[in-house]
Amino acid sequence: MGNFLIILKQEEGRQMPHQERFESLKVKHQTLEFALETEGQRPYPDPDKIHTLKREKLRIKDEMARMAPGA
Repeated sequence: MGNFLIILKQEEGRQMPHQERFESLKVKHQTLEFALETEGQRPYPDPDKIHTLKREKLRIKDEMARMAPGA
């Protein structure tokens, strides 16, 4: 999961076309959803990790909402 967050940070500084950025955010959102499901299925889920994943997922969802037409 740590490598995923590094990739997220690397892409934030790069300029990309609107649609490409939106698609990238969708993939990241889905990846975070999978990570949340995986963490939740562990015998002893890490509440701090879950909180971090949820916060990042919400940040991405908010950015996608701002990019949507009419936003």
